[in-house]
Amino acid sequence: MEHRLTRTFSERPARGERILYWMQASVRVRDNLSLALAQRQARDSGLPLEVLFCLDTSYPDANARSFAFLLDGLEDVAASLEALGLTLTVALSPAVPAVTAAAVRAATVYFDCAYLPFARQQRMEIARKLACPVIMAEDNAAVPVTTVSEKDEWSAATLRPKLMRLASLEPFLPRALETGIASRPSELKADLHSAGIAFLEHRPTRALLDHLPLDRKVAPTLLKGGESAAWARWELFRETKLETYDQNRNDPNLDGQSGLAPGLHFGHLSPVSLMEDLKKLGLWKEPTSYRKAGEDPVSKFLDEVLVRRELSFNYVRFNPRHATWLGLPDWARKTLTNHYQDPRTATYQRAEWETGQTHDSIWNAAQYQLASTGVLHGYLRMYWGKKILEWSADPAQAYLDALYLNNKYALDGRDPNSYAGVAWCFGKHDRPWGERAVYGLVRCMTAGGLRKKFDVDRYVRRFTPPVLTPPS
Repeated sequence: MEHRLTRTFSERPARGERILYWMQASVRVRDNLSLALAQRQARDSGLPLEVLFCLDTSYPDANARSFAFLLDGLEDVAASLEALGLTLTVALSPAVPAVTAAAVRAATVYFDCAYLPFARQQRMEIARKLACPVIMAEDNAAVPVTTVSEKDEWSAATLRPKLMRLASLEPFLPRALETGIASRPSELKADLHSAGIAFLEHRPTRALLDHLPLDRKVAPTLLKGGESAAWARWELFRETKLETYDQNRNDPNLDGQSGLAPGLHFGHLSPVSLMEDLKKLGLWKEPTSYRKAGEDPVSKFLDEVLVRRELSFNYVRFNPRHATWLGLPDWARKTLTNHYQDPRTATYQRAEWETGQTHDSIWNAAQYQLASTGVLHGYLRMYWGKKILEWSADPAQAYLDALYLNNKYALDGRDPNSYAGVAWCFGKHDRPWGERAVYGLVRCMTAGGLRKKFDVDRYVRRFTPPVLTPPS
């Protein structure tokens, strides 16, 4: 299946002195297709393999919270690579100059796939600059996005049949990793140094945060990043929560969701690994109907981690206006515009949203959960986004505010899921519903509806900010 998992950017002969893998989106060793292919070529050619990561503090919306989680992942993967005889070199630089410098003596450069425009443009620019073959592998989706569809899909119902038929095929990836392939980090670092690119002398850890020019207003959380931590979360979920996922996933008091989103976002875990693990344990469920999710817990989980996730990849790949409300379907923008001047219960500005200063204790608790933990329960995130729409004077500004808050505070922010999740609150990937004030035909959510689903008061008590007593 490699022919549809990789893209080769040139047919130039491989005449360099090293194989270079630029690791960025897949910060792991397990089910890392770029790493496996780079190792294979290094073994067959007898050339050393170098692994490079670019730590770019200018990356959009970077802050201390996201970088702490990222550094956990780098520390973990560096140790895993060392066990394979490889060294991770971390350049303190944007990707384009660092990869270009590192590839000066490369026979072939491998890198992983990205979906957001900024990251895609980086990869295209690097591929144009290099004089050697460049191969991009796609291993953070069960099926490559452009293989599933070549258009902005209307909904999960239109994407699901295309995706699940392909996702049921085997094999997925070459899983075996080589050992005993030498690396020459000193030579790679010499090339970076010659180009004026700074790099780490030691293995990255969270301690590096103190030395990086980052926004520190959003503090790191206690949640640990890295491949090992992501696998531990998956195994805990699989063993203790998966069998009740269909019943408990929408109750934030039960913590019935998987908690895998941050690990998937940072590439510490591949969805392919989850599929393979379920198949190995005999838990894989072929969907009974491709038009809708199955009713059993495993099918419900697969629909979230595969269909909904890859629908978000499709959205940011094929809808160039996904970062604004202009990416919404025509019917949604039209109905929201028609109700633009409807009276609102209240309206708030971004600063009030950010500090949880609304009249609604449920919304304030959801914002506090997001701001303090870096995670917001999926069902509450829908309510959270719907109310930003309802209590904003302008739906276009509401869209921007919801993205701003999610990307700033969520560990899985700045992700295709962020854009698709916010857009869903405004009508994307949904259908028109009964018309009502402010929302028009866009689906609404109410506090009364939440109370029918779970113990709202318990949730609010759990995530109400503590009252600080002034010092005497």
